[in-house]
Amino acid sequence: MACAARSVEPDRHVLIGGLGIFGSRDGGATLTSLLRLPNDFVWKIAFAAGDPRQVYASVYTTADERNHLIRSSDGGETWTILGSSGVENMTAFAVHPDRAETVYAGYEDHTGGEVRGGVATSSDGGRSWRYRPISDTPQAIAVAPSDPDTIYAATLAGLARSVDGGDSWQFLSNRKGTLSTVVVDPERSETVYVGTWERGVLRSTDGGATWQPFGARLPRQYVEALAFDIDRSFQILFMVIIGALGSILGSFLGAGFIVLVPIFLTNVPHLVGLPMPVALQKQMELMVFGALIIFFLIAEPNGLARLWQITKEKLRLWPFPH
Repeated sequence: MACAARSVEPDRHVLIGGLGIFGSRDGGATLTSLLRLPNDFVWKIAFAAGDPRQVYASVYTTADERNHLIRSSDGGETWTILGSSGVENMTAFAVHPDRAETVYAGYEDHTGGEVRGGVATSSDGGRSWRYRPISDTPQAIAVAPSDPDTIYAATLAGLARSVDGGDSWQFLSNRKGTLSTVVVDPERSETVYVGTWERGVLRSTDGGATWQPFGARLPRQYVEALAFDIDRSFQILFMVIIGALGSILGSFLGAGFIVLVPIFLTNVPHLVGLPMPVALQKQMELMVFGALIIFFLIAEPNGLARLWQITKEKLRLWPFPH
């Protein structure tokens, strides 16, 4: 099953693939069938970060037993199957973070009875391709958000890297595990994480030259997918600002606030007989957090910790304020 989400939207636009493609505007609570493929299978979906209306998906067709790329220009509502100019035996793909028309696709070539792999690049939304061979078949491709000219391709034999937008590739030997997936740090193009079959997650801070185990609590066996969750970063930022900068008490108060506000917004409307849609709850949550951050930055930079201190001082004097 494939799944892709636009996390920047409060209503959580989600696309789910299987024997077709289903869409949701409420984080998956309700699904609508957008594309029916009873005999084929959608195994990956990706939004274009530069233009989320542009969506790509890879479909395995049982008729010719190959993977093909399809595309949507309206957020997944309608889809176009790319013609014969597309990459016919695709193994992985990724979309340029700034240019929605630029797509990178891993392929496997069986010409001449020998299996060879490579990465194809399209600058026109999949209508034409430039093919570049590498030492093995890509299992996953990742483009560095901070430097889109830096691209990584994870293969069973190791990691390949391009620093010129896919025009040339350097194969980096990896003897520590069989690679299955790869992601790049959003801020540092040289920091890359790979999932392996035997050793869990590995991290490199030098562009794949050296590797170290990463994530003591992550699985140590086959890791098929990796992703960064920016929402957690925002929650930590909200916690620090609302609680109190540099305060231990503020950290606890901020954490409690971050946990309790969504619960409050979810349950209170139902208790008073006012059902609230999931999308509206998410919007209200962001509005509350945004308003409180503005309030505390302007009126009380020391956050909830300072308000708690002021409250204790007033309670000590009450009911004799003078």
